[in-house]
Amino acid sequence: MGSLIEITSMKLWIDKMQVVRRAIEGFWENIKLYSEEDPEEFEKNFPNYDPAFLEVEVQSVSITFDNFPEFNYNHVHVVIPIRYKGKNIGMYKILFTFDGHIEDDFFIID
Repeated sequence: MGSLIEITSMKLWIDKMQVVRRAIEGFWENIKLYSEEDPEEFEKNFPNYDPAFLEVEVQSVSITFDNFPEFNYNHVHVVIPIRYKGKNIGMYKILFTFDGHIEDDFFIID
């Protein structure tokens, strides 16, 4: 039996929209803004900050169909865990619309 959702098409969309590259760029932009806007809290969460100690990898890509049953608020979610010096600090989540625009992003510290 075939799948109702064509995974190959989703992978092609991810590549075409450069989702991984754009998510990682968003992550680094948020790190920079955080360090500039709240340096004391930043130092608390990233002591002796050195970007070499940040692990930056996409953990998951998922489709979310919200606002059931209308389904009129739908996104592709990309999650990058925030890990510094082997410690989980939080997560970065970025939401893409189905036409590839960035709808929103969240930098969440635990």
